[in-house]
Amino acid sequence: MRKRGIVSIVILTIITCGIYMFVAMYQIYSDVNYAARETDTALTDVLLSIVTCGLWSLYCYYKYSKKLSALGAEDNALINVLLGIFGFGLISLCIMQNSINNLIDKGMA
Repeated sequence: MRKRGIVSIVILTIITCGIYMFVAMYQIYSDVNYAARETDTALTDVLLSIVTCGLWSLYCYYKYSKKLSALGAEDNALINVLLGIFGFGLISLCIMQNSINNLIDKGMA
């Protein structure tokens, strides 16, 4: 897992008109899968999110939030799904990245 700046995710997503959000999704999902020692592919989740116009991403917000909570982070699954439903998926990704950063600071990941 890698510590990343949350502000840089937001700024790059705004500058690239949302394209960087998919890169951030891939990075976050890959980090969580690596830390959880699972073989799920983050690329499949990102592509399915694009193809389904964001519906799959709601499931991914839940799934990866639960994986983070199993690693020792706070359980934000419901908050992340609700933010995704109301169109604030970027904030959900920022919350997940913050959880990753906190796990790295605690030495749990």
